[in-house]
Amino acid sequence: MTGLFIPDSPPNDDDAKMDSKDILDEIDESNHPDEQPTAQPNNLDAGDPVIKSYNIHITSRLSPFLYLLQYPTRNAQRPYPNPISTKYKPKTKILQLEIPIDTTHHYDSEKAEKFQGDGEHGKFDRFRIEGNMTSGKAGYAVGVIRGDKLHLTPLSGTAILRPTFDYLTPPKEPKKDELKTPGQAKAIQISAKSSTQQDPSPLLILRVAEEEEWQRLE
Repeated sequence: MTGLFIPDSPPNDDDAKMDSKDILDEIDESNHPDEQPTAQPNNLDAGDPVIKSYNIHITSRLSPFLYLLQYPTRNAQRPYPNPISTKYKPKTKILQLEIPIDTTHHYDSEKAEKFQGDGEHGKFDRFRIEGNMTSGKAGYAVGVIRGDKLHLTPLSGTAILRPTFDYLTPPKEPKKDELKTPGQAKAIQISAKSSTQQDPSPLLILRVAEEEEWQRLE
């Protein structure tokens, strides 16, 4: 199952006010400087005649707001309900959605009390799915037909979201040799590397991801 979502970084107040009608109106504008009309094909197959032709216009004005979300563990016939909350880590590009659980069917209240998670909500009535956002050319686009024009906008990236149950596992107590005094705290930063530098270890990447604060998206 797939869906569309979210900018690479949290939108500002003006961007948050954009709804689907605003997006369609933006796409409908044909005077964008980066629009590229494409030529129509001339070779027509007489056995399969063309019944309608459209002028194609490509614009990237809305691309920063468009991402493709994929849910490989969910059947397309049973889409997820709307998320309760959405959180994002800009540096490590981790997206997390909280999905409500239907507590009226196939729900064991007694077992739910044993898996209340981190106690943030006090009730096990939701679960989480998360994944990494990939930037760059995604190879996908969204389009809308207005009259004899087909407006296409490339997507900025994709994310594959799967259920995560880390919040059900209590945090491990640090070992004695891992305890540090406030004076020993060190900042961790991931920067661009030269061809002679080694890749950061998976443990370092995981640590940076765990220490980064979540940003809520409305």
